[in-house]
Amino acid sequence: MHPLKNPWPVVHRPFRGEAFGSWLGRIAARYRIGVDELVAAAGINIELEREGRGWLLADVPWGEDLMRLAWACRLPTAEIEAMRPSPASGITQLCYCHHCLFLNPEDVTAPYWKRAWLYTPTAPCVLHPESIDWVSEADLRAHRNLRKLLEFISKRRSRRESERAWRSRPVLCASKVCGQD
Repeated sequence: MHPLKNPWPVVHRPFRGEAFGSWLGRIAARYRIGVDELVAAAGINIELEREGRGWLLADVPWGEDLMRLAWACRLPTAEIEAMRPSPASGITQLCYCHHCLFLNPEDVTAPYWKRAWLYTPTAPCVLHPESIDWVSEADLRAHRNLRKLLEFISKRRSRRESERAWRSRPVLCASKVCGQD
């Protein structure tokens, strides 16, 4: 028996190469709840705090929990299992390409976290080397779903760009401002 009476009414389809936690985060964001609340409501046991690193690194559930998730999402279990991550151990920051994160070629309205970004502590994109950034484990824990994490990333990037523009502004020489030579 499923804790839910009906499957979730709206479930985003996973993108090719999307991380499982990203997909869950997008669904939770759709309902404006945390990933932990989403899986609890469905009665699905998913280890969201694997090694204390947050929901983005969640692993695909096994057995009945996988069946329950597949039923709630109306997806074949094989499609969900294909998102099973194998992140590199010992990584405390997750690198990503800001450009690729926000410009999804399959759907420009739906940013997602690529599964490949979970595997490497180095620059994850050869196309946009100037666009590489990172989030920490604490950032993941502080933001409950993908929309919240993306808002944080966007605000942080805007703040950094403003600071960079402020530092690179032309500065008048003090002697000319004061009329001194």
